[in-house]
Amino acid sequence: MTEQTKQELARFMQESLNKNQMRDEAKAIVDTLIIFKNLYPASKIDDNGLLLYAVALVRDNYSNTEVKLAMESLSKTSKFFPSLSEIIEAIEKLERAATGDGILDFDEAWADVYKEIKRCSVYSTPQFATPEIAAAVKRIGWDTLCNMQSDAVSTVRAQFKKFYEITVYRKKERDSTTWLLHQAGNDAVRLIAERVAAKKSMIARLEKMNLKDLNISEEDVMLINAHQ
Repeated sequence: MTEQTKQELARFMQESLNKNQMRDEAKAIVDTLIIFKNLYPASKIDDNGLLLYAVALVRDNYSNTEVKLAMESLSKTSKFFPSLSEIIEAIEKLERAATGDGILDFDEAWADVYKEIKRCSVYSTPQFATPEIAAAVKRIGWDTLCNMQSDAVSTVRAQFKKFYEITVYRKKERDSTTWLLHQAGNDAVRLIAERVAAKKSMIARLEKMNLKDLNISEEDVMLINAHQ
């Protein structure tokens, strides 16, 4: 790592991470990623890219220990330097293994659905392992799952996969956003809430006014609505 990169790293962390402990953790993650990058000589990711990885991981409350274990696991199977999402996915698998809970992968979720299909009838209440499985089942319909014929299994399985992955993605996105807002602090959350309230108020006023008199088209209002 060049001296210029070190200075840029220090400045970026100062601006991006608001606690010394977070900065120290990010530096440790960068060092870990640099070590594992040596296993991928063809990788084009540079030190700045690794820094972005580290800041994102720290902001999501992942530790250097978790990153190191994830990279050890990925280095045994990945032919290319892993993406940020692949590292996070590997960490989440480690967390599930360590705690025995969390979001199940698709195969585990489908196995849980099949278990409940065999245990329950269409008139019984299934008990799924996670809320995400229950949400995906609700989208398809419990009766559809219980009554599917053998020649329809692959189609229903594909539908469940789509709904389950959407549900899991939304949960991760919601959790990540909640954590980012927590990290940002009350002032940032209050500012965002005030801006959203102001936009809604403006939309409400526009809807009550004569758009022609204001020389505002319906397309303009739709555009404003789209950016709420």
